[in-house]
Amino acid sequence: MKRMIAKTILCLVMGLVYGIAQAQKSAEVQSALDQRMRLIEDKISSEQIAEGYYIIVGVYSHYKGACTKMKRIQQLGIKAAVFTHPENQMSYTYIEKAFDTRGRAGEMLLKLLRLPEFSEAKLWVLKVGSKLAK
Repeated sequence: MKRMIAKTILCLVMGLVYGIAQAQKSAEVQSALDQRMRLIEDKISSEQIAEGYYIIVGVYSHYKGACTKMKRIQQLGIKAAVFTHPENQMSYTYIEKAFDTRGRAGEMLLKLLRLPEFSEAKLWVLKVGSKLAK
């Protein structure tokens, strides 16, 4: 009986230690994600660029460079597109579409960061438009 109680206590303690370790790991992962998920706001005023949260994978001074990046991403089976900033004339390559919330863009960003092709990439979220909620 004492042995059974001791085993039960040991299992409970091990479970508690494991839970604490997992919580610490989750906090570390969240901190790393917070550092990786930069949000840049830009008040782009253009009818050609829809409001939303864009996952930016590259910014280029030449449109051709942005298109090359877009094609490489599309070869991975991922939707990508390009827009040109109307004020600075830089070409932005982005993933999928303009997301309606930062959270949805963040979910997609996390999916991308799990892929080997993007694990070391410098991806970020660009907020376009002033009417969007955070």
